Amino acid sequence: MKIIRILGITLTLLVIAGCGHESDSNTHSSSDLYLNHYKSECGSFELALCVQSRVNVSDDWSFFYDHIEGFEYEWGFTYRIKVKIEGIENPPEDSSSVKYTLLEIIERIKEPTTSLFDISVNRATGLLVKESENIYKIYNDKEIECLDSSCETIDSLIAQDMAILLEFKHQIDTEAPLELIQIKCSASRESFRDSCL
Repeated sequence: MKIIRILGITLTLLVIAGCGHESDSNTHSSSDLYLNHYKSECGSFELALCVQSRVNVSDDWSFFYDHIEGFEYEWGFTYRIKVKIEGIENPPEDSSSVKYTLLEIIERIKEPTTSLFDISVNRATGLLVKESENIYKIYNDKEIECLDSSCETIDSLIAQDMAILLEFKHQIDTEAPLELIQIKCSASRESFRDSCL
């Protein structure tokens, strides 16, 4: 009889304790995120340019597919930001189950114009579009600028629908197009990864 009473009290306390807690979807945490100064080609549902992030300075960069509410990314700056992370109950299909909200920009450091970086374009047709003489737009995201001979080569690679690995640097004005330094490699889409990356 004593055992039944103890079990009953324990069960009652567990039920009461469970009722006082919010569901997981209403809980949140915060974290620092480091964001790289340029975006890289990524493929989630379709090819795009994605921000690269990491949680610790010593981590490798990885793609960040989600939107950060209240934050506007600018090419040419490395960021350290604090974000609130919330679970989303019953997210729409093919959507994230996590919501990120900017709490604070801790650091925003302009990348030197001497830094060189690569961006790959897995399919030149439609992903690298000529806007005007010597100006192209990559993934409908960022303009790039090339010299005449490099532009002719890019035009040819677009016509052949080749995959391309390009090397860039930022200009002093970070809103200006990226400056194309060189076309490092090009290959068919089928052999691009093995040949160029």
